[in-house]
Amino acid sequence: MNKKIFLAVFFSAIAASSKLIAQQDPHFTQYMFNQLYFNPAAAGIEQGFRGGLLYRHQWVGYQNSFGSGGEPRNILFTGSLPILSANSGVGLVLNSDQIGPYQDIQASVNGAYQFKLGAGKLAAGLRLGVHSRSINGNALKVFDESDPEYLALKSASGQMVPDFGFGLHYTSEKFFAGLSSTHLFEPKFDFSGPSSVTKNTLNRHYYFLGGYNFDLSPEIVLTPSVNMKYDSKVFQWEASALAKINNQFLVGLAYREQDAVSVLAGLTLLDNKFRLTYSLDYTVPATEAKRPTSHEIMVSYFHPIAMRGPKPIIRTPRYRK
Repeated sequence: MNKKIFLAVFFSAIAASSKLIAQQDPHFTQYMFNQLYFNPAAAGIEQGFRGGLLYRHQWVGYQNSFGSGGEPRNILFTGSLPILSANSGVGLVLNSDQIGPYQDIQASVNGAYQFKLGAGKLAAGLRLGVHSRSINGNALKVFDESDPEYLALKSASGQMVPDFGFGLHYTSEKFFAGLSSTHLFEPKFDFSGPSSVTKNTLNRHYYFLGGYNFDLSPEIVLTPSVNMKYDSKVFQWEASALAKINNQFLVGLAYREQDAVSVLAGLTLLDNKFRLTYSLDYTVPATEAKRPTSHEIMVSYFHPIAMRGPKPIIRTPRYRK
């Protein structure tokens, strides 16, 4: 069998994802609620525990060369907790990323130390984790089962490599921004095939994520934000504008360069402790390899932590000298 034909068939489930944008890390339309995934310095930035669970199903109804299936799916959990007495924070990130026959799982602990800077806080963070990759032999579909690439991949066992990241994050009442890098040492997977197709490197990724809260009225806060991504080869940006109404309802629009436009909606309950959000992506420009819609749903819970120690003195004009 011509190896080029094999590759075209085998990677039909993932070729579309790299046709326009080649970043290896998954993207999330609701990136503004998952800053810890991109930046370890975001650990503990809120005044309490925040836990979130997100499910993303990309290109629903995707058709590969052998029928349906193989579209990207993600399950992401993030948990973050400040350590107020130590001016620091800790966080946990767990991510399952499935695309075609590949199954990637990331697990990391994140720590950040915070410095007071102006009206806000600057944090420096470090990520220590592992990244595993496995191949589901039952998901491999080829025309020639004697092809050496197919045999190498079908018999390959999962591999796990250490993974590290670093970041800086600044937050104040109105403004937030972070600069970070993941896969610092570019770990490698080698499934011992006869060509470089079975040898994969996790390229170092760079992120800049920032936004600003505008008080349009006592009832509406508008938060535009941007997430810029670069993996040493490809640059991509995405931007959104999210409005919070009456401190309860969320509506917004987003755009990802050369990929999709999105609508977002959500609500908060229990005095902002519980948040439910949903986003719908519509792929633009349309391609034969993609399907037009992708979906994300996320739930998160916030438990505030009261500050310890003496309460700050609040002076009023009446008694101020």
